[in-house]
Amino acid sequence: GRIDHNLGTSDALFLRGSFWNDKASDPGRIPGYQAGFGSGTADNKGLSIGLGETHTFSSSLVNELRLGFVDFKYEFLPVGYGTDQNKALGIPGPGGITVANGISLIGGGNGGYIEYLGDFGQYIVKQKTLQLSDSLTWIKGSHNVKAGFTLLRRDLTFERTRFGKGFYFYSDFTATPGNKPNLGNTGYEVADMLVGKTQFTATGVPGYVPRETLSWENAVFLQDDWRVSRKLTLNLGLRYDIFAPYYEKDDKLANYDPNTKTVVLPGKNGVPRSTVDTDSNNLGPRAGFAYQIDDQTVVRGSYGIFYSLDRGGVDNQLSENPPAVITEFRFDGPGANVRMSDPIPLPTAVNPNNPVLPLGSGLVYVPRDTKTTMVHQFSANVQRELTHSTAVMLAYVGTRGKNLPARFPESGGWCRT
Repeated sequence: GRIDHNLGTSDALFLRGSFWNDKASDPGRIPGYQAGFGSGTADNKGLSIGLGETHTFSSSLVNELRLGFVDFKYEFLPVGYGTDQNKALGIPGPGGITVANGISLIGGGNGGYIEYLGDFGQYIVKQKTLQLSDSLTWIKGSHNVKAGFTLLRRDLTFERTRFGKGFYFYSDFTATPGNKPNLGNTGYEVADMLVGKTQFTATGVPGYVPRETLSWENAVFLQDDWRVSRKLTLNLGLRYDIFAPYYEKDDKLANYDPNTKTVVLPGKNGVPRSTVDTDSNNLGPRAGFAYQIDDQTVVRGSYGIFYSLDRGGVDNQLSENPPAVITEFRFDGPGANVRMSDPIPLPTAVNPNNPVLPLGSGLVYVPRDTKTTMVHQFSANVQRELTHSTAVMLAYVGTRGKNLPARFPESGGWCRT
């Protein structure tokens, strides 16, 4: 809905708001259990409020002030959420600690031999965004100048733990004498799961560790639409963006130093609270033109540099790192080859005073000098009127990205390329 109100001849207000609530549910392949990718209940709801004020100083000077707030929540709950299915079935999970969150993740390979059962657990993301923006437009002769700023604050909380119920991974290759390791399937899936041993295991913190990250995205801009002549118009502008890296309100995040092979903690030894430096070089020039060759032909062109923020998804946040949040894979040694009736050892705790990672630790790595994603966009076109009702256009549009995010599974990190 929207309400408009004029305070007088020089001031106009508006207030708008919207609400949404979308739900979906998939019972899965086995009634009552998380069987089949995507099964479970999804709930997407949110509230958006906007307030605006336009003040007219004169016929050539106008100011526009905007304030916006969005409260968004996405919730995905597995089948069996709220029920301790591990305890009911005799599956110990991580360290014998079971929670009312369905069943452990169980399966192997690509799911062709033993289809996966279970999951990581609940996936709940809440985001509150507050935005203030202002722009001033000034018309002077052949110039239409506009300048302004944007302040945006994000508050993101998530209830999510990778492998929080444990992961029992069974081999997907056939058991043959001489296999190294001496594991494999027999062709009888039920028997393999009941009396066979896993090829490897993974565990996280049972339940979840609450986390809340905060960040700022601010910008200023200046642009001028200049009518140089009857045939030529120029669009010139410059924008400056600052995307401050997110930090966790209780410092429950960490990064990694590949040189020392240790965890980097926020706010210590000269490290910023976010563990990543702010990129302050985000200048974005923009330019465009339109030129009328004759009464039937127009040529246009444009170029601009744009910046964007990509955090890589909830499972790839620095708040997923130890010592606050711990994930550990065991490919050999104690806890790697277990039966489903055996508990998987809890992940090894990381001492903040000596943050050395044990082998098999899950990790998200973001280089401290990470640069903001930059995109160059450019276009050129010519348009020709053939008749009063027909026109043709030939155009070229290009995009070139730089500092794009990329994931390297071998290192478990996110980098820019």
